[in-house]
Amino acid sequence: MIKILLINYPSFEPLLVTDSCNRAIDLVFVIDSSESINNANPLNWQQLLEFVNKIVSMRTIGSNDTRVGVVRYSTDVVSWIYLNSYDNKDDLMKAIARIPYDGKSTNIAGGILQMRSVQFTAAHGDRPGVPNVAIVVTDGVSIIRPECTIPEAEQAHKQGIAMFSIGVTSKVNSAEVIGISSPPHTPNTYVFFAQDFSNVDNIATKIFNATCNARPPPGSAVSPTPATPCEYVNIHYFLAPQQKVSSHAAQYPDCLNKHVCTPSNRMA
Repeated sequence: MIKILLINYPSFEPLLVTDSCNRAIDLVFVIDSSESINNANPLNWQQLLEFVNKIVSMRTIGSNDTRVGVVRYSTDVVSWIYLNSYDNKDDLMKAIARIPYDGKSTNIAGGILQMRSVQFTAAHGDRPGVPNVAIVVTDGVSIIRPECTIPEAEQAHKQGIAMFSIGVTSKVNSAEVIGISSPPHTPNTYVFFAQDFSNVDNIATKIFNATCNARPPPGSAVSPTPATPCEYVNIHYFLAPQQKVSSHAAQYPDCLNKHVCTPSNRMA
């Protein structure tokens, strides 16, 4: 059966939504806030947030419906919105629109780690029996610990997180963007590319439809793998938007387990 969802936001067009799109998911956006975003165009960050909000506007938001979290990564990684921060779509979209731009380096691995080990936890709103879905957006290549980006993504795959990746501009590392996405890394199903941020809005509907049928990657587990510490850059944790409660070194287990991190990177 097909249902029509009328979006309440005038800038967004109505969308045909199937029943599978109405199911509850726990959805986390992992978005790039590095220097290159606004260097190319000062409107890019705003366009990225509008893209996130367009996808949010298409879903039913609530404690028994879809929950949304947002991780912003640059040099530092911030969980700006947790899955259990908002149960009201209007408040959620307003909070997304207020996320500030950072403008430092590119730490994709840190963003993925924060998503899989902090966002998708019961303490921050992850629900048992509800599909875990992540959308990772980047406009460039990993600068901070690039060797850890794909291992972190693979660990997320093993945890049963359905991952969709979006590479914006010709400056992305296509192999990296593809590797972040869930197997079988199908173009226009799990991995997407856009020429620039003015065009990323055009693929929002495709990504929304892809998430409707998101399933855990083949061979994935249903619970996170225990962590082994490997020092990285600082990650800031928030109880609510703009309320910092702690800051400490992140732990990157997969890199250490795969002997990627050097001894100097290990935590004392």
